[in-house]
Amino acid sequence: MGQAERGRKVLSELVRITIALVLSALLGVTSLYTLSGTDGLGAVESGVWRSWKNPADPDSWPYARLHFLLQDRLPPSRFLSTVFIAESDDEGRVLSAACVYRLTGRLPPTRWWSLNIEAVDDDAHMQSAASLSSEDAMILPDGSVSVAISRLFQSGNWLPTPREGHFRIILSLHGISPLLRERLNTLTMPRIIREGCS
Repeated sequence: MGQAERGRKVLSELVRITIALVLSALLGVTSLYTLSGTDGLGAVESGVWRSWKNPADPDSWPYARLHFLLQDRLPPSRFLSTVFIAESDDEGRVLSAACVYRLTGRLPPTRWWSLNIEAVDDDAHMQSAASLSSEDAMILPDGSVSVAISRLFQSGNWLPTPREGHFRIILSLHGISPLLRERLNTLTMPRIIREGCS
């Protein structure tokens, strides 16, 4: 076997190894992103609301921390917060800025809670800091809340949506009891009702 032929054989082997390494890396990264966004793995569902086991818990899903980081959010404290996310209304329709919604019902027992609106589309512009907490919300006599979610101002509790595109609702529960945190799928969560679209 001549030197040139040996060289071609070595080069061919190097090319095959390089292709295999690149494909393996791409497959690994793709799997990581897919798993981190998979609802069924590590997710706890209660109606349209979805939460993930806290990444700090010893038995948490391995990709739970990555799920938060890919959304540019820090994982909540193990002892302080539990976060729920809703991306659709009670009929399963994706939340759209073109529609008006009513979030209604009792929130799980907790020391303090907050509701936030977050644009799903990166280029969507929020009208303002869309946030409402137990400190400034008007609570109904029966202990429930009623929150209008729309682009245009509504009287009472109101959360503005992005001017266009889709959005998600983030409910943060602070100071929830450890017992309830272990039974998130049994919590009674507020409903999200679509009232109309423009």
